[in-house]
Amino acid sequence: MESASFGGSEGEMKDFDKDVEQGLDCYDPETRVFPKITEKVSKRQTLSKRDILLILKWKLGRIKGSNAETVSDANLAKINEAIVDATQADGAIDALKALDEIPGIGLATATAMLTVCYPESFRIIDERVLESLDLYPRGYENKKKILVF
Repeated sequence: MESASFGGSEGEMKDFDKDVEQGLDCYDPETRVFPKITEKVSKRQTLSKRDILLILKWKLGRIKGSNAETVSDANLAKINEAIVDATQADGAIDALKALDEIPGIGLATATAMLTVCYPESFRIIDERVLESLDLYPRGYENKKKILVF
């Protein structure tokens, strides 16, 4: 019995398989990608632009053109530095502040990144919950957007 083929060469089939795997990563990052990111960070390896974009897509539900600035080479270096700093004594707050300064990353996204990297140590903070409980960090109210209807 012949195997089914889509008419491409073996190399094209491998490319197709790779594309399918990458697509599946977008739909199930919690089990397919995040454990790999956690392991990567535990080995003191840096995160790639793809790693960051998958976290952003998972947290925000979409990727926008402005996320290109978020993962620029300079910002990627800052992200990786903040992720390493988060494990230092008293480094978590400084890491959150550093991540919050990067375009496209707010408090909730910063905590999502740290939660993916260090699932035993961090949790995601939802800004709407903080607002409803009136628990914004000191000085953070200056960053809130005020909408007038």
